[in-house]
Amino acid sequence: MDVSGDVGLAWLVFGLICVDCVLIACILQLILPHSTWSMWAGVLSDAEEIHVTVEAHPLRPNSTKYVYHSEWKSLYFGRYNETAKAPTYSLKLLNNSMSCISNCSRRGHFAG
Repeated sequence: MDVSGDVGLAWLVFGLICVDCVLIACILQLILPHSTWSMWAGVLSDAEEIHVTVEAHPLRPNSTKYVYHSEWKSLYFGRYNETAKAPTYSLKLLNNSMSCISNCSRRGHFAG
């Protein structure tokens, strides 16, 4: 059984993952979804501003470079407040227009 093709494919995938890490580390502003991969990308990057969708970053909650967004609460552009031990948001939408867009796209209203 020849596994050289499988080994080559594994090294190719590993190389692509490494390239992703290097590219993410070089970007000055990041918008990260809620995932472990994204969390580590933010921690290991030199970004000056990182937008995340979690309530507080589990590893670096008081870092000034994180900007928090809570779509389910319609709160956006939060910064960590050391006194409150939670983000303080500067924008609250009166109606949940983001969810409306999300729901419409799920129902196929924006399908092209």
